[in-house]
This record gives sequence, structure tokens and C-alpha cells, in this order.
Amino acid sequence: MADLPVTTKQQTWFKKQSLDADLLPNTEKAKVYQGRTYKAKEILEQKNGHTLLSFGVLGDWWIEDDHWLGLIPKVIKHPYAEQDGFIYLKDFPYFCLEDVANVKTSLDYCLAMWLRYLGEPAVQSALDYIDFLPTEEGFFFKERRRMALSKLGWNIKFSLSVDELDIQDEIKNGRPVIANIFYNGTYTAPTYADHYVVVTGYSEDQWLIHDPIGELDVAKGYWKSIGGEAGKNNRHLFKFFNPRLFFSGCATGHCWSRLSKIEP
Repeated sequence: MADLPVTTKQQTWFKKQSLDADLLPNTEKAKVYQGRTYKAKEILEQKNGHTLLSFGVLGDWWIEDDHWLGLIPKVIKHPYAEQDGFIYLKDFPYFCLEDVANVKTSLDYCLAMWLRYLGEPAVQSALDYIDFLPTEEGFFFKERRRMALSKLGWNIKFSLSVDELDIQDEIKNGRPVIANIFYNGTYTAPTYADHYVVVTGYSEDQWLIHDPIGELDVAKGYWKSIGGEAGKNNRHLFKFFNPRLFFSGCATGHCWSRLSKIEP
């Protein structure tokens, strides 16, 4: 961005914290006289009536807003929405599988939802994506999905060591996460993996989930309701859902993330 000139209205301070100057030691403040103009490079943060500015070679300093002219409020546009205590991805599409007998196919439905969210023109439904899966024998489960995505011009990351904060960071950056979960048995002893859901948001103690099959009973196991939009925007408490996702500990989630276009 262009330089942002700011001018002092009175004698004031550059500060290393957004606190009253009297509360700071001399090593964390520098006196600035009235009528001085400085060219800031970037507004980094705003809080407590203060603004944190980057001044290039002069470093980063907090200034007290009322003591300066030329400040422009920083408008932060987040890649997520916020409502009812949730940080979530708005208008995320939902495709229903309606086939409990083949839960592994849930991954294809999750990938199709994500591609549709990103505006992939070749994928208007889950079946559109499935048409790109290789039909030849000899390909492993993950390899077939990577090949289908590659045909469409996309790449994706898979990890066996995802934790709760990893997922939350992805959502805050505008990206969902596809998670492999245990869908049967109680949450204290879950069984049967290879079912996939899309994590599209979170709150202080809940996940927001798109489940292609339906609404999962995360406490007791299996689905309460199947078909239609039963699996759309389900809210699941961490207490019951996390043992199904992080089934070998806190950083053992098996997740697909960071779907992105292949660079030409």
C-alpha cells in the first residue's frame, strides 16, 4: 500500500504497547513532538484507542489515535462469516449421498462440495466429480481421488497429524477441512472409520459440519436422520465429535485440506 503520512497534534509518544505512556518504561516508548509528520507503511492492528503502525526502518510502534492526524481506520475483510458465536464459511454447498452402504464414497461428495464452493465449472453435482475418477484397476483409494482432482486442475494436501487448531486456522483462512471420522459406537469407544465430513466452521465448543449421509448421533453413534438436508450445517460438540476425529490423540486427525489450483 502507499505510504500513510501521520502528523502529531500534540507532544506524544511512540509506544511498544497500547498502554498509557506513564505505564511504560523508557525502553518501550519514544517522545514525539507536536507537528512532526511520519510516513507509515502499514496499519497492523487497532485496539484500546491505539493504532499499531509499521514505519519501515523505524520499526513498528503503537500511537494514541487522538494525538495524531491522518489515520485511516483499517478495514479488515475476513474470508469467513460470523454468527451465533460461530466462525464459518458462508453459503457452502451441500450434496447428499443417501447411501450408507458405501460410506467411503462420502469423500467424493465432500470433495465435490468443496469444488462447487470454489466455483469449479465442471462440477455442479457430486456425480460430475465422480465421473472424473479413474475406472482402471490398480489405483489406491487416495491415489484415485488425487488423479480425479488433477484432471480438473486441482491439487490437495492429505495429513495424518491434524489437530483442532489446524482445522480452526484453515477455516479462518477461508478453507474447509475434510475429516475422516469413526461414525459408529459411543463417543468413548467409537468404531468404523472411513466416513468423511466437511468441517465448515466452529465456535467455542462446537464444530459446524456438512455430513453427506445425514445427521450423526455423535454421542451414541450412527445417524439420527439420513437423506435430504439432514446432514447440512450440523452442530456437534467437541466433547462428542473430537474422539471420533482425533481417535489416537489430539493431533491424529486424518484430513484433506488446502485444495488449490495447480499452477500452470
